[in-house]
Amino acid sequence: MYLLNMIRKYLLSLALMMLSVSALNAQSQNTLFEYPVAPDTCTTLESRCNFIVQRFWDKLDLTKPIPAENDSALAATMTDYFEIMLNANSTVGLASIRNMLFKAQANQSNFLKLVSIAEYILYLHPVSIIDDVYLTFAQAAADASWMKNDAKSYYKSQIERINASKLGAKIMNCDLYDTSGRKIKLYDVPLDTAKAVIVFFTGDGSGSSISRLRVSTDVGINTSIKLGRIKVFNIVVGDKAKQQVVADASQYPDWTLLAMPDATRKLDLRILPSVFVLDENLEIINKNLTVDELKDIFN
Repeated sequence: MYLLNMIRKYLLSLALMMLSVSALNAQSQNTLFEYPVAPDTCTTLESRCNFIVQRFWDKLDLTKPIPAENDSALAATMTDYFEIMLNANSTVGLASIRNMLFKAQANQSNFLKLVSIAEYILYLHPVSIIDDVYLTFAQAAADASWMKNDAKSYYKSQIERINASKLGAKIMNCDLYDTSGRKIKLYDVPLDTAKAVIVFFTGDGSGSSISRLRVSTDVGINTSIKLGRIKVFNIVVGDKAKQQVVADASQYPDWTLLAMPDATRKLDLRILPSVFVLDENLEIINKNLTVDELKDIFN
């Protein structure tokens, strides 16, 4: 548990220090080193980003300890790294991460910092990060020979959740409960193949109730439901999920209410409430949207 607690401690400290670090479009002022500059022979945005990503960490010796006072600068540097990577070739980007982590294996503290910052950016920071990018970090952590078993289990479980929720993949055939308490499978729910499907995950508490109210009263969303463009699945998560869908059945007649008590252990839910958008083949075309982002789609 010691190593896992260290990881959680890094995440907490990063959350506090990154409150002052905003999403960046250019090199941050508070970074560890000067970034590489692509030569004029790189004539496209992708080629320039490829050059920078491949050589990004050349000026940092990852085998030497990174002092704690530089953790904020390291987080800002990685934020920029991921932003640049969004415009680079995915193969080049993932190879760059693997090479960086291979070097960092020589210093376990540095390795843990890099993985923890990547996790923070994925879950708690507005900068975009592709699933496969973070999975490269998580897989390296799960495969590290020196990593304790509890930490390995943590990352393996996280990898499973993300893989079950990747964009473009068919959503897993989840175990669900309907408003009568009957256990069913997601694939058993009748779907019109002409409809996109919205899967809306919500938790207990007043925040979720308010969010559901905002969705249920939204003119654009309700118009789309009535016109047959979408179908809303309100999937309640948590220990009281089964009881909640039974109690709520009469309040949302145009929705399909279902319970999935173990959703947070099965799927990559980064926020609650969280919205997944599926196509007619149940493939995930968007995920972890906020209620406001959902409303923007249909208004």
